[in-house]
Amino acid sequence: MILRRTLKVSEVTDDKLILVHVVHRIELNRVNGTNIQLRTVDLLEKAVNAYLYLLERQIRSRADVEQMAARKTMRNQSDQRRKSGKHENGSTPESSKRRRIRPTGLNFDD
Repeated sequence: MILRRTLKVSEVTDDKLILVHVVHRIELNRVNGTNIQLRTVDLLEKAVNAYLYLLERQIRSRADVEQMAARKTMRNQSDQRRKSGKHENGSTPESSKRRRIRPTGLNFDD
């Protein structure tokens, strides 16, 4: 089989590579004159299993990303609750910026 067109690097995905591999193996079996039907069924079964594994891996990684995003959102919401307008003793919080403190014992006024 001759591929009708070549793929750009950005178009190459795991599932396309699996299919190209299977097609090439089927063509090799045809050229070698082996029992093509049995070999083709075996190759297609392997391709389906590889594709299912690929889908499971993608679903797991997507779920991991969603869990990480959910954890980050939960943490930000709890931080906002903690940073309410007043401290526990009722005083207002200081500015979040650090004050510059000059070292003692050195004279910077010239």
